[in-house]
Amino acid sequence: MQTSALYDWFQWLTVGVLVVGCAIYCLCSLAPQIVSRPIRNALLRLPLPALLLTKLRDTDATRHCGSGCTGCTKAASSSTRSRGRR
Repeated sequence: MQTSALYDWFQWLTVGVLVVGCAIYCLCSLAPQIVSRPIRNALLRLPLPALLLTKLRDTDATRHCGSGCTGCTKAASSSTRSRGRR
């Protein structure tokens, strides 16, 4: 096999992995939870690096509206506290 052919295959493989990774990231971050939760659960069964596994586990627990700003969490906790004081 020629060297240029190896470079071509490596380039196609690299681009393919990046495109698939970006597509999965977009599906998990932009899709509603009813769609992204089964994808995330399927990814958690794969042997992925620890950093990715913790990110996938944390997004399910902290995700409320999809923006990741934790504004929903703060608003919900303050309204719960204010109801308890009355």
